[in-house]
Amino acid sequence: MNEFDAFNVYLAFKLHFTTDRYDITKTRGAVKTKNETFYKRSDQFNFIKLAKEFNDDELPKFLIANHVDGNRWGGAFIYEEALQVYNKWKGRLQSLTKNLENDLEEICSELTYEEVNKFDKCFVVKDEQHPLLLQMYSRGDVTIETMLILDSINNYLSYWDKTLKDDFFWKEERRKLIKYRPFLDFDVDKYKAIVYSRTTKYDETGV
Repeated sequence: MNEFDAFNVYLAFKLHFTTDRYDITKTRGAVKTKNETFYKRSDQFNFIKLAKEFNDDELPKFLIANHVDGNRWGGAFIYEEALQVYNKWKGRLQSLTKNLENDLEEICSELTYEEVNKFDKCFVVKDEQHPLLLQMYSRGDVTIETMLILDSINNYLSYWDKTLKDDFFWKEERRKLIKYRPFLDFDVDKYKAIVYSRTTKYDETGV
């Protein structure tokens, strides 16, 4: 991989995560760029560094991690900080089961505090207000991976699309969730069993 290759990968993921029309899983990373145009850019050194530090498999993951973290440039221009984000992201994936279990406990604790008697009410939109789960996610109390695992089980995102369709915050976060989903690989049946066990306990005991 050279710096021009790194730039093309960067641009493809930027388009994927920041626009609705571009889907890298369909385009396979194809972008319209010219070699001569790239070498007129003043920020070439950023892509020289990316090409030096990452191979073809690692660079997409680095960019995904930083887009998921909210950096619309995928961390390409703040390397040291972006590398920390990337390492934390890899750690989250390695601890996916533990993080899910911890997040479920946090959700149940919040439901108990709010005196809500059924787990599924964390998804409910009332009076166009953000549901409890979205509030927790926006505060950083629930990981984005847990959000996608839960959606794979009960498809709540489509419900939020209908009930929060005019909500600007939701539109931005929805795009991030939808765009990240193809890159998050997990055993749905395994996590469905974990979620079912914990939510059933909450529904029966309130804790």
